[in-house]
Amino acid sequence: LTGRSLKTIPIILHSHAQTIISLNLSRNPMLEIPLDFIQSCGTLRELRLSNMAMKKVPQSVRHSLSLNRLDVSCNRIADLDDSGLDRIPSLSNLKAQNNRIDKLPSFFPQMHSLRFLNISNNKFQTFPPEIPEMTNLVDLDISFNEIESLPDSIGRLKHLERFLIVGNKISVIPATCEGLTRLEMLDCRRNNISDLSLVCKLPCLQSLWAD
Repeated sequence: LTGRSLKTIPIILHSHAQTIISLNLSRNPMLEIPLDFIQSCGTLRELRLSNMAMKKVPQSVRHSLSLNRLDVSCNRIADLDDSGLDRIPSLSNLKAQNNRIDKLPSFFPQMHSLRFLNISNNKFQTFPPEIPEMTNLVDLDISFNEIESLPDSIGRLKHLERFLIVGNKISVIPATCEGLTRLEMLDCRRNNISDLSLVCKLPCLQSLWAD
């Protein structure tokens, strides 16, 4: 239902809520998502809310307990503090790129099901300290922020397979990156890195982008 200038969920969808698995409401600014509708969507796995001029994640989203994938990209979201995403037990994929976020909530490490996280093109000036505690991450994209360094704790991401840090201000890859033993793809283009010798110690690395 993208780009339909909807102000609310069409009435006919309420009668089919129990059978909806994937719902794309993107490009509908000012759309309200009623709580009773979300609670009725007992089998909803994917919800896409991009390009909706939202400043906050809708309060009703936290009640979508069956949700696996959430897309809130390309909005005006400044923080995720009161998003309640930690209340969604099976959330495994979060796309929050192209927003105005400069920090992550303290509850993020409690989101144990989260595997894929995209927070590229936001307002981060430092690497979020919550991320090294999210040891189940498989795919992480923090490209196009203002991050100057990677923390020594980055090596704790033992399950990380794809790591994208394009377009930041990073100059050094810390020695602790040796701990990324499952990393298959590293994209570190458009940074200030002068020494890539450490990546030779990554046993599973298949793809390196460094131009």
